[in-house]
Amino acid sequence: MKVLNKASDKLSETETEVYALLCKGLSNEEIATIRNVSINTIKTQLKSIFIKLNVKNRTAAVSKHNLKK
Repeated sequence: MKVLNKASDKLSETETEVYALLCKGLSNEEIATIRNVSINTIKTQLKSIFIKLNVKNRTAAVSKHNLKK
């Protein structure tokens, strides 16, 4: 897994919105419904988020979010 640390590698606006929904505890299906996209689109966006946050799964991503509070 490639580690990204440059300023240009921050989350996009869409990824930020998906990440916020993830941190609220929503499932992929719920996020897809809210965003009016396919579950596969959400899975792809989550993979990108995980890479940018340097985490391996949604639990670690949410934990990282909670540490920033």
